[in-house]
Amino acid sequence: MKIKFNFNFILVCLITIFKYLKMQNIVSNSISNFILLITLILSALFLFFKRKKIKNINKNFFIVLLIMSLLQFIFSKDIDLFLILLMGIIFIEEKDYKNNIIKYYLFSLSAIFITTILLYLNGTLDSAYLSRTLDGKIIQRNSLGFVHPNETFFYFFMILLGIYYKCNKKKTFWTIAIASSYFLYKITLCRTGFICIFFFLLIDLFYPKKLKANKYMFLIGTIVTILLGLLGKNVNNTINDIFSYRPYFYNYAISSKLIFNIIGNNMAQIGLNRFGFGTIDNAYFNIILSSGILFYLFYLWIYYKSGNSIEKDRKLTKIFLILLIYGCSETHVLNIGLNFLLIIQICTLLKKEKGAKSND
Repeated sequence: MKIKFNFNFILVCLITIFKYLKMQNIVSNSISNFILLITLILSALFLFFKRKKIKNINKNFFIVLLIMSLLQFIFSKDIDLFLILLMGIIFIEEKDYKNNIIKYYLFSLSAIFITTILLYLNGTLDSAYLSRTLDGKIIQRNSLGFVHPNETFFYFFMILLGIYYKCNKKKTFWTIAIASSYFLYKITLCRTGFICIFFFLLIDLFYPKKLKANKYMFLIGTIVTILLGLLGKNVNNTINDIFSYRPYFYNYAISSKLIFNIIGNNMAQIGLNRFGFGTIDNAYFNIILSSGILFYLFYLWIYYKSGNSIEKDRKLTKIFLILLIYGCSETHVLNIGLNFLLIIQICTLLKKEKGAKSND
């Protein structure tokens, strides 16, 4: 895999490192904010000198995305939508932006993943040791230097998705993917990630070519979350046991009316903290809780509108589907420091494409 050392590659590295440091909380905010400032300054200079070459932008979507990113920053102090817009504008002029985005993310995420584990092994980073009861035995979960074992597995999962897209040898890929996933599962005990590996295998093998329900999956994922929440009122029932008490927290968010807000809550101050949680393990509810219904509807629209373009590429379609399934139990799915597909979706909306090659 050849990496072209250009500004686009540097931009991906800077943003993935910035988001990693913000999640890990291993350095002061001033350091991560300095990286963000460098990213914004370099991007501004790049856009200034390349402004005449940037053409064919969907101006209507650009204006809407810019307004929404400003509103998100004002109300939620979140800069993700602005960074998504920035990356979209810079990447759309690349002839093969889909492959390049995935390639750059794959390199950067792999470097972060390996570096974190090496720093853990030499004692620089500590593991977040959590416990889980299996068959009456208390077993330790190891995060290998990451802030949580689930985060460790999701980094690994996104790396696998990047390799899947670039790799043409399916049997070899799946043999290595399943073996390495099992090994990592035994360390992290991340059930969601391990189960999603097998869901992805089934999707890869049996996903029907003519099925076009992709663009509705964001809404379907939300409905599934609500149903789980309604079933999770009793903390001691089977559904909570299966999903590690996530439905109980979904139910709390519904019954306490936390999801009925326009511009979001400060996640550090809401009642979920009484259970020891600052965020909720669900991509759909997390958007509503942190940014509000307005921004949830915007993401819903992005996923709906980009679905038609994504469906032209079989591999991206399968990645699109498994990430939305993963989102029912994890928040990281909408993290732009991890999810390369979200940047591709924005590019497809910022730039009208006459056609796209199938990659399968």
